Amino acid sequence: MCKLNSNQVQIDGATIASALKSIAALEQASNPTVAANLITAANALVAATQNWQTGDTTVEIEAAVSSVQAVLAVIPQTAPYAPFVAIASDALVIILANIQTQDKQTGDQLKDALLVKAQIEAQPDNPWVGVYKIKRLPFESFRSALVGAWNKEADKHPELNVPKL
Repeated sequence: MCKLNSNQVQIDGATIASALKSIAALEQASNPTVAANLITAANALVAATQNWQTGDTTVEIEAAVSSVQAVLAVIPQTAPYAPFVAIASDALVIILANIQTQDKQTGDQLKDALLVKAQIEAQPDNPWVGVYKIKRLPFESFRSALVGAWNKEADKHPELNVPKL
């Protein structure tokens, strides 16, 4: 793991937003209001992450993540696409913890990973937190782990027609 930089945050934010928009498309049939709110929240996440620079505060990203988590929280865990909601929720927790610890990161893979892990464990509860844990191999980027988890679920559930990331 290298020390977090703004380019990583921008790409991670866009990747998560893409996942959220896929969830919104699945939610559209049963609850168009939730779908619309999720798209709005995903766009806010993209805007917040696109503007973030290394050393900036995390206030805007925290607000965007909180908005997304609030929308995800109303999606029932019995939804057929629940694994995707759980993956997106976990991704949000990870990106937020990574950004919140950026000022303490040194570029030492083990130390930075432990720092991010501690921050993840300190995040507020929501119904989806901990339902799915994105597993990452050593030297694998967060984005690769997110994409791998998402695509694995897409392969398991072809009936949902969820696009791969």
